[in-house]
Amino acid sequence: MNACDEGSIQLSSYAALRGAPIADCDRRRDAAIAAARRLVETQAEKARSSLEMIERTGTVAEQEEGARLGDRLARIDFKNLPIRVSDDLRTEDDTEDSAVDFAAVADILEAVNDRANAINARRAKELYAELDEIERAGTVPAHRVERVRQIVAVN
Repeated sequence: MNACDEGSIQLSSYAALRGAPIADCDRRRDAAIAAARRLVETQAEKARSSLEMIERTGTVAEQEEGARLGDRLARIDFKNLPIRVSDDLRTEDDTEDSAVDFAAVADILEAVNDRANAINARRAKELYAELDEIERAGTVPAHRVERVRQIVAVN
């Protein structure tokens, strides 16, 4: 499909790109496509970073879920992702995990990021509770407990 046929296309439902029309079909389209690819790759990198945190600090069950989420990302070919796939070309095999275009990838990235962030937030809350107990017990100097809190906050 030639994007110029429509005069203006929508890249995706991705929040940062929602409603972003591309006019000048040559130069502006190519620049917008490159920007969209960088945006989804950046979001994918954030998701991978969150998943790495789960791998390092999560329980076995959380690590397994993180691995499944990582597998969803690994199936995406960011370099060859089309802008969008016409509804006519979609098949019944295109499930919610299918990375057929930017919109589908946006949905996958949002789901992966939401779940990874929830797991990491829960784990951080548990770590803070453990640090509170250690601090109350007075078994570790306060400055060391504070240092660990800072490390947890950064991650």
